[in-house]
Parts: sequence; structure tokens; C-alpha cells
Amino acid sequence: MEKNPKAYSAAVSPAGFRRLIPDGDGPKSDSAIYQGIAAVHEDIESTENSRLFYGPASQFAFLQQVHRGILSSTGPHGHPDREVQEGGPGLDLFLQRSFFFGTASRVDASVFYRPASTLLPEVCLAQATLFLRMFKSWSSHILSFFSDTELDRMLHNLYSSDDNRPSQTKALTLAILALGALGTSHTDIAEILLAKAKYEAVLFDDTVSLQMIQFSLLQAEYQNNMGRPNLTYLNLGTACRKAFALGLHREAANSMARSEDTEKCRTTLWCLYYLESWYSMTVGRESSLKMSDISSPFPVNQPFIVSLSRLAYIGEQCVKSIYSQRYDSLRQLYLAAEGIHTQLREFAAKHGIGSAGFDGNGVFAISEGPASLQLHNLYYHTILLNFRPFLVADYALASSPECQSAMWLRQACRYATNTAQDCIMYSYSQLQKHEACRSSRYHGFFLESSCAVLFFDILRHPSKYPYNVEYIQMAIECLGLMVNDEPVTNARNSLKKILRIVEETIVKGKNMETPMASGLPAFADPILQTNANPTMPSPVSFMSQDHPQSHSNIQFPSLNAPLSSANQLIFFSDQPGSMGTDTNGSLTMPNLPGDPDTFAPGEGLDPLSHFHYDVVTTDLYNFFPLNMTPPSVTGNDAVSDGAGAGAGNG
Repeated sequence: MEKNPKAYSAAVSPAGFRRLIPDGDGPKSDSAIYQGIAAVHEDIESTENSRLFYGPASQFAFLQQVHRGILSSTGPHGHPDREVQEGGPGLDLFLQRSFFFGTASRVDASVFYRPASTLLPEVCLAQATLFLRMFKSWSSHILSFFSDTELDRMLHNLYSSDDNRPSQTKALTLAILALGALGTSHTDIAEILLAKAKYEAVLFDDTVSLQMIQFSLLQAEYQNNMGRPNLTYLNLGTACRKAFALGLHREAANSMARSEDTEKCRTTLWCLYYLESWYSMTVGRESSLKMSDISSPFPVNQPFIVSLSRLAYIGEQCVKSIYSQRYDSLRQLYLAAEGIHTQLREFAAKHGIGSAGFDGNGVFAISEGPASLQLHNLYYHTILLNFRPFLVADYALASSPECQSAMWLRQACRYATNTAQDCIMYSYSQLQKHEACRSSRYHGFFLESSCAVLFFDILRHPSKYPYNVEYIQMAIECLGLMVNDEPVTNARNSLKKILRIVEETIVKGKNMETPMASGLPAFADPILQTNANPTMPSPVSFMSQDHPQSHSNIQFPSLNAPLSSANQLIFFSDQPGSMGTDTNGSLTMPNLPGDPDTFAPGEGLDPLSHFHYDVVTTDLYNFFPLNMTPPSVTGNDAVSDGAGAGAGNG
């Protein structure tokens, strides 16, 4: 039988994921969902990177959609269907170029050629002790392969030893001090310390050892806090290659060492897995280390690293299901996203995240502080990555009058916007209460990401401006609580610039009706008239009051939605007492690897398990398909395949 040329071409083409779409299968999956971004540096001599690419899951790619939304008000621009978009104009307009290519180094290259003994007089022991204390207060939660006793000993040896020969331990100590210095305003000293650490490690660049893997992890975390995502990605790639070469991912190799060394190997490995999975996901690039590569169990007495690793695994599945798998219709993509969302809800219930962290009296039941803030931010951002594509798709569908936004699509968009608000509110609360939370400059990334979602939401529904702008202003206030230096100051300036541009765009919008007393426009947006309700609680007003028993309202703005019958029929929101909200979730840590149920295939894959079932007056058959099975290129269940990929590997 003769082959169909079109079918054969689709099978061998990289674009073969885009199959013919059956009639009646819902809106098509918009190509903008899968678009990456690339840009060329204008002054090649000022950076080693003349061109960089970030994938569709990256913050830069989503900001490109915001940029396109702004340009669309003045007519078509560029090549909207290209898989990789030119990002230069948007980067410049939004003041994002320094993040895209990395914050410029403040260190004179001659530092690398200075003798080892010339650095220490510049940093006295008292100041180094302060930097070490800052490292312990924040970074040691994430990079926990050294105990406090070991850290103290390393600092003592650095200042008491007369040995000027380069050593891996000395390089590690200097990198730790550099990372701790970023928790203070001494950014210039931090840069010098890192340069010195590189000087100490240069002879060991080709050495495959546990210490050099740890050194790469410290470098990656440092560069990440300095707003250099590309260097973070490269450093983690180096760590992964050396981990493979050392056999760190195989328990059989680790078991050859002493028991205490085995635990250090396991801790380093899972720190690497979390960091590699997370940062690869946020830059939209391929990860070098997958859960399926690992046979080593989780470390003992490291519950936070275990939690981060499990959340990173859900993120790995999210990237595979949402950004790597191409679906014919948005409804199919939505089913895949709901599978990931179910797993995230279960994770939140086990770890006391969001509403699951409150006891019956509305009091937060788990410990707060740097570790809690980090876990919440990572959780919220994973939800954003899961549902951000639907904001892009909904915006594209709005330009087609014949396409009406389905209920499930509007719900997906609402997940994203509510999560962005929750992330900002929780960060504001923690930064206000815990000084240690202000030491990490990386919080600016989560605040920027959340604001980007709210900016895009304003462009799509201008009537939401008065409500969303309060959260955006709150995010800017959060940045004001952090270290007043790069990249935090860059993030603050960028948010202010984007806000001004978005405001100018909606003022010029065609759907502006009459000006308000404040001079801002009043828009006719029938979908979201409830958000223009003047009786709706202001998110900022909550923060200015002392309501210890209303803590849930302070931190989770999605719980503040007015309870009207109309809203309940349209919005499947997380109202207290609903079937979709587990307020009595277990707060204990999940079992360590070896438990056959840890990553059981098909775990949490019911896409409708968390929906309310009290919407009896709504004809659900008009909004949901009879066949709820997600599609797969291979013919198998794509979501189940992603969920079961790590079974037995934890």
C-alpha cells in the first residue's frame, strides 16, 4: 500500500507533533505557547556571549508575549509564527537585557593573577564570620552538604593556615564566603571573593571529585543570585558531567565509600538534581540530569532537600507534558496540565503549602522563614509554568470573534493569576517578618515572574487593572525590603518601567469608555466585572491591619473572592470547605526512596478530582468532552508516561 506523503513527512519532521486536528476537538493549540527567544548582544566585546537562547518555559519568553501584547495595540509586528522570536527590542524596552546576558562582573581581570596571600587582608576575620553567618541563614538550606561545624572549621583553616598552595577546600571556603556576602550590601567584596575562589580552583578544573562538584554548585547559586542565569546553567552542566563521571548518580558507586561519605555523596547528588532540574526549567533549556538517571536514595536527615527534589520531579514532568509534548488542541493540553496540578496539590497538602498550612483556627501550622519561603516560591512558580501557556492562548483567541473562551480555559487562566497573587502576598508577609528571608536576591525572580502574569492579565482584561496593580505595587515594595543592589535594583526598575508601559497601553486601548476620577480608564470587561466591585477587599489593605486570625486572607488573596452564586457557578475556585481544598493534609514529610508508592505510575492523574461538584445548575457537557483521555504522540497516555517515568528511581 502506498504511503501517504503528508503523513510520512509529519512523522519524520521535527514539527510532526502538529497532527491534523479533528473537527470539534476545541480550539487549536497556539504556536506562541512553544516559542523561545533569542537575542544578540549589541557590544560583543563586553560579553563572552554574542547570542543566547531561552526556551518557552523561561521568563524571557513569557515577557516576549507581554511585549507582543503591547505592540498588538498598534498593529502587527515581526514574525509571530516563528519558533524562536527575536527578543532584542523587548529586552531593551523592559530593561531586561542585563538579566538575559547576565549582570556585568565588577571584578578587574587582574585579580586572577594576584598572589593568593594578597586577598585575605582585604576581608578581615570578623567580616568573613559575618558572611559565613549569612550563608548559614539562607544558602545552607539549599546547599546542605556541610554541617555548621564543618563550615566553622573551614573558615578557621582559611585564616590560620600558612599554606599558600591552591586547594579545593580553600576554593570551596571562598565560594561560601562570596555567597554569604551577597546577603549583605558588600557586593563588590562578594565578587572579589568569587574571583579568588576561581583562582584557587583553576588547577582543578579537570578534576573529577566530590569537592569540585560542590564548587560548581556554589558557583551556580552565586551566579543565580547575581542575575546571571546563563552562567548558572553552564555551571550546573559542568557539575552534572562530573557527577556522571564520578558515578555519583549510582548507589553502587557511592556505597564503596565510608558511611559518612556516602551520605555526603547522596546529599550532593540530590542538591544537584534539584538545582539542575529547577534552573533548566526556568531558562527553558534541556536538563542534563533526570530522575530516571538516578538510582541513589535520598539522604538521611535532609527533609528539606528531599522536599525540593520531589517538587523538582513534578517540575520535570511539567516541562515534559506542557512544553515538550505538542498537543492538537488546547483542551488536550489542559488535561495534561490538570494532571500536573493534581500532583502539585497533593505535594502542597503533604508539606503545608498554601491553605494546607493552616490549622482549623486559620493559624499557620508549619515553621516559617527562609526554607518555607523558598518552598512556597518554587511551588507557586511551578503552577505558573503549568498554566501560563493558557494565558497566551486565551489572548490569541481573543482576536478571533468566532472563538469564545471556554470555561475550562478561563479557569486555567485564573489558576495562573491567583497563583501570581498568592506568591506576591506570601513573599511580602515573609519578608516583612523574617530578616533572614531578605538575604536571598533570587526572590526578585519570583516577584518578577508573578508580576509578568499580572501584566499580561491586565492587557487581556483591562478592567482588572485596579486590582492587579495593587499586587504589582506590593511586589515592588518587596524588592525595596531586599538588598539594595544588583540584580534587585534592576528588577525594581524593570517592573516600574513595564507597569508604566502597560498603563500607557491600556489608556490608548480601543475598549476604553470613560475616564475615572483618578484619570485611569474604566473598561467594559463583562467577564471580570466582579473584580471591579468596590467592596472587594484590597490586598494591600489587609497588610496594613493586624489580624492574627485572618492570616489566611493576608497570604492567599485567591481566598478573598466574593461568594456569590454567579461566581460559584462560573469559577471553580478554592473556597474553604470545598471538596477541592484539603485543609487537613498531612504535614509530615513523605517517605524516602524505596517506598514503592513514592512515585507510583498514574499517581494523582484524575484531571477533575479537585473540582467542585456542587455546580449542579451548570451543564458540564457543554464545557468538557466525553472522552477525557489525554493524547500522546506514541499512542500511550502522555501524562501517565510522565508521571511514571521516575517510578522506582527515587
